[in-house]
Amino acid sequence: MKNKQAFTLIELLVVVLIIGILAAVALPKYQLAVDKSRYATMMGTARSIENAQEAYYLANNTYADSLEELPLDLTGEPYEGRLRIGNALFGVNAAYTSAILYDGDDRVAAYTQYHRFGPNNLKGQIMCFSYSVHRERGKKICQSFGGIFQKSTSCSNSNPCDYYKLADL
Repeated sequence: MKNKQAFTLIELLVVVLIIGILAAVALPKYQLAVDKSRYATMMGTARSIENAQEAYYLANNTYADSLEELPLDLTGEPYEGRLRIGNALFGVNAAYTSAILYDGDDRVAAYTQYHRFGPNNLKGQIMCFSYSVHRERGKKICQSFGGIFQKSTSCSNSNPCDYYKLADL
């Protein structure tokens, strides 16, 4: 009589269940790590744009209203007066430099740096916004960069968003 050794169906189901639980725990951590990496890259580009804005201000006593006016060498595709680079959309105006992190067509989080000599009361502040569809995901990104919750409000197109203060310049 031969002694056959094999796994039972129950043993295989238990292994599959354990792998599923591990994946369910690991996937959100992985997603946050990817989001933080993309946001950090986006922040670096936005800071470079803001530095160019400050240089433009020193030379012209006004801030640029478009990225084309700034002496930057950024490669991306133009999109409604802004510049799309990877998963981020960058723009400037007289009050601030902004960058928005996207997941497909949905906004996840934004980085906004208000100009030091800008026209509003947020001069020199750096803010992080989390948006409606991915509000919890954006919140985790903002808080991971030291964001302190300020308030919930209505952002563009009446979409709810939360904003977090990252720093003052």
